[in-house]
Amino acid sequence: MAHHKDDLLETYLFQKQSKRKPRNVGISILNNILGMKIFRPMINLWYKDEILEFCKNFQIPYAIDCTNLLPIYTRNKIRIELAKCKNNQKDCLINEIHQVNKDLSKKNQIVESIYLDFEKSNFNYKKLDLNHCYINEILFEYLHRNLGDIKISKNKLIGFKKFILSQKNFKSFIINKNLAIFKKNKLLKIIKIDKK
Repeated sequence: MAHHKDDLLETYLFQKQSKRKPRNVGISILNNILGMKIFRPMINLWYKDEILEFCKNFQIPYAIDCTNLLPIYTRNKIRIELAKCKNNQKDCLINEIHQVNKDLSKKNQIVESIYLDFEKSNFNYKKLDLNHCYINEILFEYLHRNLGDIKISKNKLIGFKKFILSQKNFKSFIINKNLAIFKKNKLLKIIKIDKK
C-alpha cells in the first residue's frame, strides 16, 4: 500500500541527500503526470507500520517486497534507517517537510510572478534581472515550459545564463540535437535544428 508517510519521508531525505531542489519536497498528495491525475490519499495519514497493524488486525492479506530491505540502493538505505525511528521522531521530520514546503510555496509564487512578466514581454531577456536570487529557477521555468519535459542539468542552466549575458546576439545556445535558442531583437527564440 503506497504511498504513505514513510514514502513521503524517504523521498524527502533522498532529495535532501542528493541535493535536489524540487518545487516541493517529499511527495504531493495530488499531482498530474502525463495528463493523469494522481491522488495519494494515505500520504499524510499513516506510517507503514500503522497500515500493517491495521491489515493484521482485520486479517487483510498483504505482501512485502523483501528487496526493499536490501541496502543496495540509496533509497533502501534511507528506508532501513527510517525503520529504526519511532513515529514521534518521524513526526518531527514531517513537520520539517511542511515548513520547507511552506517556504518553497512563497518562493514559487515569486518565481511564477517574474516568469509571467517575462512571458508577457515575449521573453525579452533585457527585462530580466540576471542577478536575482531566483534567476536559475526563472530560467528553468522558461526552458521547462517552452521546451517540454526535457532534462536540464545545473551546468546546462549555467551555460544558458552565460548565453543570455553574452553580448553576441547572433550566437545560439544548443539545448540538444534538435533544439536551440537564439537571441533576436532582445528576445529569446526557440528554433528546431535542421538535420542535413
